[in-house]
Amino acid sequence: MAAMVCPSCYVVSKRAENYVRAESMGRQPPTLALWYVKRQMDNTPVSQHLGPALELRKELTDKLISVCVEALPGKAYGLVGGKDAYRPENIYPCSSNLRNTPEWKSLFEVFGDFYQDPDRGFVISPEEQGQIMKQIEARGESFIGVFHSHRFSSPDPSELDMTFHFDPHLLCYIVSVVKPDHPDLKIYRLEDSSFQGIPFRIV
Repeated sequence: MAAMVCPSCYVVSKRAENYVRAESMGRQPPTLALWYVKRQMDNTPVSQHLGPALELRKELTDKLISVCVEALPGKAYGLVGGKDAYRPENIYPCSSNLRNTPEWKSLFEVFGDFYQDPDRGFVISPEEQGQIMKQIEARGESFIGVFHSHRFSSPDPSELDMTFHFDPHLLCYIVSVVKPDHPDLKIYRLEDSSFQGIPFRIV
C-alpha cells in the first residue's frame, strides 16, 4: 500500500467500491433490499433498549442454534422479529436464495476466491421477504435483525457482511457452526461504519 490508511477508512472505501459495483449491475445489495422491505412494511420506529445487554430467551437461542446446525452442510439465514431491538421474540428462517442468478453471482465473486463456490452466500427473494414481513407484522413485531450461519469461520463479520449490512437499526446475529457440537453465537450492531459486538445474556 502506497500510503498509510486507517483500517476504518479502508473498510469504508471498500464498501464504496462494492456499492458502485452493485449499482453498475442495476442491483441493490442484499441488506439494502431488506431495508427497503422494512421501510415499506414497518413504518414505526424500533424502540432501543438502553441497558447493557440484549436479553435472549433460552428457547429462542436453542431454536436459532438448532436451525443453523440442522441446515448443515448448507447455510442457515433469515430474519429476526421483536417488539424491541434488544428483546427478540422470533426468528424466521428463509429458504429462497437468488445468490446464483447471473447478476448476483457476479457480485459475490467480486469478493474473492472464497465466493467462487456457488454454495457460499445468500440473497433472500423479495417475495419471501414480503411473506415473512406479513408474519412479523401480524404478531405485532418489528423487523429488528438478520441471522445467518458461518460454516467455515468464526462468528465474526466477514467483508461481505460488513459491506452489505448498513442499517444500524438491524442487529446482525452470526452463529458459527464450524464445530456443530459447540456452536458459537455473536451479535453485532453497525456503529460509525464498523461492527460493534453486543453483549447478551440468555434468560
